[in-house]
Amino acid sequence: MFPPLCQILKTLCFSPVCCSEYKGMMQTNVTAALGYIAAGIMSVFAGRWPSLFLVGFAVFVNIVATVFAIIGIVLYAIDLGNVSIIWMCDRNRHNADNHGDNCRYLAFFAQSLLTGMDITLIVLAVLQLCVCISFSVLALKALVNRKKEEI
Repeated sequence: MFPPLCQILKTLCFSPVCCSEYKGMMQTNVTAALGYIAAGIMSVFAGRWPSLFLVGFAVFVNIVATVFAIIGIVLYAIDLGNVSIIWMCDRNRHNADNHGDNCRYLAFFAQSLLTGMDITLIVLAVLQLCVCISFSVLALKALVNRKKEEI
């Protein structure tokens, strides 16, 4: 009766594992990722079944996701400015020069990976920001037009 996605969500939401309280889960990045997925799912549901409540709730969820995207952009930009791994290769700790040179090589390599990851995450957060703002504006226009038609 339900589409496969709804069956999966129903199974996850009503399973004893998801209903039990586990405080450690809230401290991970999984909850943030699930929040961004929730904004997308709410947008899809609002497009599929455009009721007044569902569209309004989808606008609210997308506005919250917009705020989180802005926070993400700021935090990733701060992290991008503070990326430095060279401090781990202090020459006073190493007696041999070969280990120091290898450490610096690996530190520069890791630093370039972290820089690329931060830039990628900034681009994805900007994309999320654009999508959430555009959906919110379109949905709010639809709600305003619906109210005007009713009057």
